[in-house]
Amino acid sequence: MGQRGNSSAMGGEKWLPPEQSWVKANWDAALDVKARKMGAGVIIRNEKGEVMATCHAQKQDVVEPALAECYALRTAMDLCRDLNFDKVIFEGDAQIVINAVNNQDEDLSFYGSIIEELKMVIKGWIGWKVKYSHRGTNVVAHKLARAALHTVEEKIWIEEAPLFVLNSLQIDNLCIDQTVYINE
Repeated sequence: MGQRGNSSAMGGEKWLPPEQSWVKANWDAALDVKARKMGAGVIIRNEKGEVMATCHAQKQDVVEPALAECYALRTAMDLCRDLNFDKVIFEGDAQIVINAVNNQDEDLSFYGSIIEELKMVIKGWIGWKVKYSHRGTNVVAHKLARAALHTVEEKIWIEEAPLFVLNSLQIDNLCIDQTVYINE
């Protein structure tokens, strides 16, 4: 069997599309501790790398990184629920949150109630999975999250993306074209 990977002149991790009939929802958070706010960014793409939806939203009175990442994941889940996507891979670079959401044990940490809520949402959708991805595969979601810090209202784009992420989307799509199968 082979492993799917990317060939890249610059090296490092690159975004990979989901399997056919699935969508991938990349999510990220940006935090402004001084202003006591966070931004959440979400991009949902299909197996061809086509944008299904993008979103960014701001939340006030958040100063903890793990809490911000939880809210960003919840934003991605809410968007996928509202769009009725039933086969979703939620990919983010917040390893501590992803591990907590995938852990069967009750989370008693300071943000445990939010983790438990995320677990309950996932249980309601058989085809939903939460996975870790390297920060380099999450550039578009990160840019959306940073932009949310400067916009009070939530913004959602259906089957399109804002201009400020188009360059990053093109780079990700070039990586799809360079996907190779590497023998183990």
